[in-house]
Amino acid sequence: LRRLLKQERLPLQIATRPELRLPVASMVSLFQRGARQAGDRCVGLRVGQLMKPEGFGAWVAYCLSAATLGEAVARTARTVWTFQSGAAYSLAAAGDGIFWAYHRPYSRSRASCSRPARRE
Repeated sequence: LRRLLKQERLPLQIATRPELRLPVASMVSLFQRGARQAGDRCVGLRVGQLMKPEGFGAWVAYCLSAATLGEAVARTARTVWTFQSGAAYSLAAAGDGIFWAYHRPYSRSRASCSRPARRE
């Protein structure tokens, strides 16, 4: 972890002080470096599967306390800046549906964690 943080020019305290904000671009890069070093391109997916909503602190508690799903989604879109920098959510109505999109600040890779189809 220290080596990864140093490579990203991030302080070690970013890992132990949840009140510090980590730019999304740096987080993505940390996971990409970690995946390369571990030889597992799905490191980020595996970490995400282990996370619980409570681990996101007051921001998620605020979003989840909304009276309706629609208001929870709207709260998330309006307040994501308090949780992470460089990313955004958007809501857009289209026909009978509403699309909720997450916008990353950039994308270096389109690597997938899915496995190729087996040929029989």
